[in-house]
Amino acid sequence: DDCDYIASHLTTIPCTVVGSPSLIQKWGLPNHTSQLKTLPCITTVSALKGMPWQFTRTGSEFSTIQVNEHYRVNSGELALKAAIAGVGFAILAKVSCQEFIDDGSLVEIELELPAAPLQLFAVYANRQYLPAKTRVFIDFIRQNIMSYQ
Repeated sequence: DDCDYIASHLTTIPCTVVGSPSLIQKWGLPNHTSQLKTLPCITTVSALKGMPWQFTRTGSEFSTIQVNEHYRVNSGELALKAAIAGVGFAILAKVSCQEFIDDGSLVEIELELPAAPLQLFAVYANRQYLPAKTRVFIDFIRQNIMSYQ
């Protein structure tokens, strides 16, 4: 909200809802976002304070769902490990969990709405006084971000 800062969009990271085969065997395979209110879910302390989960409607509108906060972590890596262990369903960056979907450790959950993507921004003080090292760093991230997706 501070007008002295610039927010520069770097990339959009697709996300997906996943669960382990053992979790799905125990709780069933959800097909609607409203079912996440009663199923065990893994949330994060930092991202949206763990709740609510966001899904994309047609256009650019979002739908939010208050999920059953069964387990709370403070990083995407911990959420991934907990999801693989069968602790609960999780929304994860697709790039971070694709290999586990491919090998069967996780199942990608098809719901009526897709998980909202993560938007990665560089936020910095007014562009006019941006230090050269900050500008070079932002340019480097922008040029190399695609190799991590």
